[in-house]
Amino acid sequence: MSDIDMFPLPLNLDALDMEGAIALRTWFVAHVEIKPHQSKRRSKKSKTSDGVTQLSLLP
Repeated sequence: MSDIDMFPLPLNLDALDMEGAIALRTWFVAHVEIKPHQSKRRSKKSKTSDGVTQLSLLP
C-alpha cells in the first residue's frame, strides 16, 4: 500500500448532485438532539480574615 492511498483526491463540490450533497452533509451534521450545557451551581469562595482567597480542589 502506498502513501497516496491514504490521501484520496478531493471531492468536486460543484459537480455534486442533490443526492450527493445530502449524503455529504450527513458527515458534518449531527442528527441528534443536543441539549444546552447546564452549569453546576457553585458555592461562594471562602475568604480568610485577611482577605486572601483559599483555593479548594473539592467540589
